[in-house]
Amino acid sequence: MEYIFKTTPMPRRPLNTSKIMLRLFAGLMIVYLYGLFQSYKYGTAYLLNGILLLVVAEAVSYACEAVYALMIKEKILDVFKKSFPYITPLILVLTVPVNTSLYVIGAGTLLAVAFGKLVFGGFGQNIFNPAAVGRAIIATSFAGVVALDTISSPTVTTVVANASWITDSGSFYYMLKDFGGLGTVLTGNYFGALGETNTILILVVGVLLSIFDVIDYRIPLTYLGVMFVGAFIIALISGLGIDYPITFISTGGAAFGAVFMLTDPVTNPQTRPGKIVFSALAALFTIAIRFLGNLPEGVIFSILLVNMISPAINRIFSNKQVDSIKRNIIITFATILVSILVLVVIGVSVEKGTYKENTFKQFDPNAETGLAADDYSGCKAKVTDLGGGKYHVTVRGFHALEDGGPDNEFDIVIKDGKVESIECTVFSDTKGIGDAAISEDELSSFVGVSLSDEVDTMSGCTYTSRSVVAAIQAALKEAK
Repeated sequence: MEYIFKTTPMPRRPLNTSKIMLRLFAGLMIVYLYGLFQSYKYGTAYLLNGILLLVVAEAVSYACEAVYALMIKEKILDVFKKSFPYITPLILVLTVPVNTSLYVIGAGTLLAVAFGKLVFGGFGQNIFNPAAVGRAIIATSFAGVVALDTISSPTVTTVVANASWITDSGSFYYMLKDFGGLGTVLTGNYFGALGETNTILILVVGVLLSIFDVIDYRIPLTYLGVMFVGAFIIALISGLGIDYPITFISTGGAAFGAVFMLTDPVTNPQTRPGKIVFSALAALFTIAIRFLGNLPEGVIFSILLVNMISPAINRIFSNKQVDSIKRNIIITFATILVSILVLVVIGVSVEKGTYKENTFKQFDPNAETGLAADDYSGCKAKVTDLGGGKYHVTVRGFHALEDGGPDNEFDIVIKDGKVESIECTVFSDTKGIGDAAISEDELSSFVGVSLSDEVDTMSGCTYTSRSVVAAIQAALKEAK
């Protein structure tokens, strides 16, 4: 007699799918509420935008599902009950910064639900994680118009990625120091994605979801474990401490992706060894993208890559399971060991980056904001007195600081120790993001300020806007 094993879209569990999704939603909401709490320190406008992001995303998701129900001629409420349209938009919102444009999150959600889920036949039939599809689209197609304003200061991921994800011990020490130490990195007390920064909270929620049989603990444990062990070996070889592997798995959305996205029961394999191999390969892809690619995080695209090979992994481990226990064990452990080995080889072969102390300024809502009090010397402004109270200032902006690109240039008129007018004559930073800092409305807000005045804190939180303030500061000092 021949036994044929087939897998189902959802694994058999004591809980039904509705209860699993409700518990998952509760876990996600805990992370979301913490994200709102963090965003409030930037002002009520950002708190409101964080709320509207979810409202818009949920509305778009439900609208897509409703249209889909009409197309397949089913009752809309019946489709809602079995499709769980509230999960994908919430996950997607948690992967973007709080100052993301509502247009961007709406478009991302539409494409995520339509092309990551419904085009395959709805919930249970999709081969890709829909939220990962949406986030990848936002990262690749809307990168220039994601942010509403210039609040975004460099994140841990951005800074570490700019240093090739591996540095000498001194550079790594300065990186952590500038962000407030390892504790700040673990608790997410810095600007970043709405729900991806607090690793401790995410892992606690992950443990609870595992206890309540919502996710399979093997997936995040294997994924983060392979990354940690590989990074730990790299740290030993490179003279870095234990802080390096901890930082490695605590940044770039690794913990969030491990707990809330890789564990998606529809898109991961159904057997236990399959899940472990799936997770180990995801870790390997993440490392390869981080060290060898141009993307700073690597998590989202690694998830999409392993989603593609999940059916093949299922096939390997689902045939003749009774006679293949030894083979499955060998394949599983071999995949883990090879992944760690390749990770280490890639890590030690990558040219180490460098980082200097205080190369950026974290956004601090409680910092003193007087023009004379703040130190913008890092922007290296150069002033030319054109006579008649007019000054031409060249100052280092984002590209000058990051990759040695050209300076930004300003014409500033000073009268009686105050700014009478300011105009940006040369702008070399990123269009669509940095140019918000040199808009007519933004520059006009500086008219009338003197060295003794305070300026809007938001104007000094990015490279570009810091260059504006540095230019004004330099011109006022020259006039004085």
